[in-house]
Amino acid sequence: MTSLPEPPSRCPLTGIQFHWAIPGGLPSGGSAPYAVFFLNGIGLDLEGFQDVIQAPSLASSKYVYRHGYHVALTVPGFEDLKDRLPSALFSMADQGRQVAAFMEHFLAEHPVDAVILYGFSFGSDLAVEVLSCLGSRLPLVRVVLTEMNVNAHSCFITSRITASFAAAKRLGTTRNQEAYKGFVSLVVKANVEGRISASLMEEMAFYFRAISRKDWDQLAQSAEEASENPEIRVTQLLGTTVDFPNTQFDLVFSDTQDLRIFQRRLETWGGPLGQIRVFDSTAHEHFHHMRPAGVAENLGGWLACVAEHPRHSL
Repeated sequence: MTSLPEPPSRCPLTGIQFHWAIPGGLPSGGSAPYAVFFLNGIGLDLEGFQDVIQAPSLASSKYVYRHGYHVALTVPGFEDLKDRLPSALFSMADQGRQVAAFMEHFLAEHPVDAVILYGFSFGSDLAVEVLSCLGSRLPLVRVVLTEMNVNAHSCFITSRITASFAAAKRLGTTRNQEAYKGFVSLVVKANVEGRISASLMEEMAFYFRAISRKDWDQLAQSAEEASENPEIRVTQLLGTTVDFPNTQFDLVFSDTQDLRIFQRRLETWGGPLGQIRVFDSTAHEHFHHMRPAGVAENLGGWLACVAEHPRHSL
């Protein structure tokens, strides 16, 4: 496997921090045929997918993209506070433009035959913005969106980030600390009320550590925007699929209600659609999709497909 550079590289065009690896090494032909780009959840950074792009399971002969670049990146604004470059707060459109520019810059230096975009949670929401910026300039063959926020019920994390920051009355870094503590309290309360499972609460521990280091002004901005109207973003995604006729769109859900909601939207869509498949991952928790096993499962297409357009046998 290609070893990861230390510290993270920084794109000279966009300032985006990133790591890349080729899990199975270069093929005998000498050049990588694929590039897989990973967009993480709100407040998470490239470290969230670092274990994934180094995972031995992705070097397996069963995994089709093993000889491709796997690029973990930090979405602009989600760097650790100490690493942030001076800038105004980013909207999701700003973040989408920056990520699209980074992808194009990376691929100009590392040309490939096919590009795959993988989103997790907020990263899946952001992928809709990225797609609107990319157009048809890249050989995008597949978009895998896991845990996309599809309605208010989906926005468990972003709605609580928004609420905790709004409730924090202090200023500067002190407000960051107050908002962070408020967010943890809201999640613990949800756990006590039985709204999230004990196993998911255990998984939240690493998330708490990660977001404690972030700029909460930016987190609150991104969270509020993501939570505001997720239904419109789903509509935007479905309409966008037509603009990418050679791209396979895969939606993966762990939450039963989100899975049903998206299936229903697909069934009742009145306009043209591109190639879409919906996968049932309800046997797994939310953060499974940023773990090596979940990524291999989702990119490998090993889950049960419960809906597709156009309808045909897989």
